[in-house]
Amino acid sequence: MAKEVDASLNPGMLFRRGVSIYHPPYHRAYSGEAYFRIRQAISAPIDAVVVVPWLKPGGADRWAIALTRVLAVDRGMRVLVLATEPSDSPWRDRLPSGVQFLEIGSELASLHFDGDDGIEVLTRLLVQLAPSDIHVVGSRHGWAALRKHGPSLKAVSKIYASLFCDELDEAGIPSGYAESCLAACSPWIDAVLVDNRNAPAIWQRRHGLPASFFIVADFPAPSPSNGSCTSPKGSRVLWAGRFDRQKRLDLVAEIARLTPELHWDVHGAPIVPGHGASVSMLKQLPNVTLHGPFDAFTDIVDEQHGLFVYTSSWDGMPTILLDAARAQLPIIASNVGGVPDFLGPDALIQGEDEAIQFAAAARRVISDPLFASRLVREQNAALARRTWERFSMSIP
Repeated sequence: MAKEVDASLNPGMLFRRGVSIYHPPYHRAYSGEAYFRIRQAISAPIDAVVVVPWLKPGGADRWAIALTRVLAVDRGMRVLVLATEPSDSPWRDRLPSGVQFLEIGSELASLHFDGDDGIEVLTRLLVQLAPSDIHVVGSRHGWAALRKHGPSLKAVSKIYASLFCDELDEAGIPSGYAESCLAACSPWIDAVLVDNRNAPAIWQRRHGLPASFFIVADFPAPSPSNGSCTSPKGSRVLWAGRFDRQKRLDLVAEIARLTPELHWDVHGAPIVPGHGASVSMLKQLPNVTLHGPFDAFTDIVDEQHGLFVYTSSWDGMPTILLDAARAQLPIIASNVGGVPDFLGPDALIQGEDEAIQFAAAARRVISDPLFASRLVREQNAALARRTWERFSMSIP
């Protein structure tokens, strides 16, 4: 008989003592309830979904907001922004009017079944909403959904990812989503949006991806706040950014130590949870004034400043350089990532003895007005090329 050769026709062959009662895992009920709570909070239909971890002060967040503006304002799409980490989003108010913003990180963080049920809830949400476009900008849940359910998402939407650079671990080894997810997810991604030209060249070589897979969109220059800006003439040095490992506060302290004749104004705060860096060395220097977080660059620059210094271990195109250039501050910066897309060679620092090079360059800018003016002219020319129209047209 068939049941004697096909166990599926006779479960008793597998369960010699009979079939036990199977109870569905009740944990899934919580996931279903979370899905329906999230779904009911969304006003459909939706044309595009932008998936972010949060909206905090930072370059990637500015990119996500600008991208949303292109979709919602320039294209007239109905846009939903989903924040997938259980953290605050102080920049949510910068989104264009009419864009829906929903923080679902707390819901997703509460779900733990078969690894991370938050991924299943996000995927189901995106499949059911079926937007024409999905943009993943730095969301680990978004990337995990692509890895696990890429074919399902691709069946209903065009999928775009925004990536800016490799991160580096403490041993200097590349990490981040480009390293852990890009190759595996590439079959389901229509294009990767990048803010610089350095990173795509690296990822093409490393992952064997074609150049056509990447779209470079130059982040637009900020608009002048009050007509034309005048160049600051002071001798104080300005540094501003996130207080985390990437931004090399240890290097800032060493440069300040080597330039005791220059006073440094250092603005910022830890932003990304778990990535904070110590400011203890800066606190010990008499020529350094530590300031707190800032909302806008125009709030922290004044006529006393004659130079902006930018330090970083890795980067895409730092948007704060555009702010400093718009304020007519000459800039010197680490030669990493997309920084050379904006600054000329005389403004770039790299190689050994970085602190010594930075210190020498800072002294030259402050003491040589002709050199400082040339840097500002080069920056202004670069700003003029970064228009909103070019950025908007670059977004697919």
